[in-house]
Amino acid sequence: VEQLPEPTQRMLRLLSAALPPVDHRFLLLVTGTTDDELNELIRPAFQAHILVPGEGPTSYRFRHALLREAVHNELLPGEHSALHRRYAELLEDEPSLVAAEMREVELAHHWYSARDYVRAYEAAVKAAETADIRYAYAEEHQMLERALDLWDQVPEPGLDYARLLYRTACAAHLAGDPHRALFLTDKALKRVDPAQDPELAALLHHLRSRDHHVLGRSDGMADIWAALDLVDGESCPQVRVQITNSASFIKMLTSDDIDAALRFAEETALLADKIDSDLYRIAATITKGTVLAGQGSLGTHEEGLAILRQAIIDALGFGDPGVIGRGYINLCSALETLDRHQEAVQVARAGLAELKRRGVRLRIAESMMWTNIADSLIALRRW
Repeated sequence: VEQLPEPTQRMLRLLSAALPPVDHRFLLLVTGTTDDELNELIRPAFQAHILVPGEGPTSYRFRHALLREAVHNELLPGEHSALHRRYAELLEDEPSLVAAEMREVELAHHWYSARDYVRAYEAAVKAAETADIRYAYAEEHQMLERALDLWDQVPEPGLDYARLLYRTACAAHLAGDPHRALFLTDKALKRVDPAQDPELAALLHHLRSRDHHVLGRSDGMADIWAALDLVDGESCPQVRVQITNSASFIKMLTSDDIDAALRFAEETALLADKIDSDLYRIAATITKGTVLAGQGSLGTHEEGLAILRQAIIDALGFGDPGVIGRGYINLCSALETLDRHQEAVQVARAGLAELKRRGVRLRIAESMMWTNIADSLIALRRW
């Protein structure tokens, strides 16, 4: 980099402050140059293989993230803050400079680096909401962690700290980080008075149950019972349905009490009708189908498999990746239990392909499907 002309080095320092890739139009506004002038500044960096084309047709990025970091570190403290403020202001004036889904992420990054923590917090919360809509859970988790870091520096954060902890824990769980989710959940539970906010306390117990179960620390039912004691189906159906759904799932997997699994699934279905939730109707159907498919001695396995296949079709139509993954996992597990190994492999691979097609990463669900594939292939002696 030091061998490049000084004007090109200055341009690279400006470029290093942006999240890659950076569009040509954005860089024009930051540098204040014309097209021809900017091209002449960029050309030596391209010839030296420091810059390469970005994913877009008119964008640039550093060849390696370490190169960008090294150049960025050359910025003086005052220069660093002013440059990030310039990027943020340009983005607010011209939202089309970046992809719509990345706008709030970039604003959070630039306002934070410009030390404008109120605007950084607001942008991080908005970026998390946008990421959640796109099922981009890792990005949502990252943005909510940023919001947590800034919460006590914002005069009016708009969110209670315990509720922000819960939202961040949910994002961590969905992003495949149950250890972090559990830490945040425990922290939030210490701040919540169940008598004052039973709904939030119930949600936190429910989430802790899920992460204890994922980590193999317990079946999670202790927290499920605590959550059920806090909310009922009349006053809090939207919360209770989440808990009964998890209870049916746990009972189905970890106990011989199949009747309890079906009772919780039935309550989930009734609550789903009450709040008009297709998500929980499908989830209850998946539990019922899985239970019936596992009762080979009673001759209900074909009925259960048919229910599961229909539930997957319904889940694909609904579009929620979590319930799609659960449907495929339960169907391939049921087939594996019935020694229908080849069918199990096909179902698991179809599930993985469906999640990939939708651009969604569900680490826990994917790992379970890969494990099912491995078990089935071993049973088929296809090492």
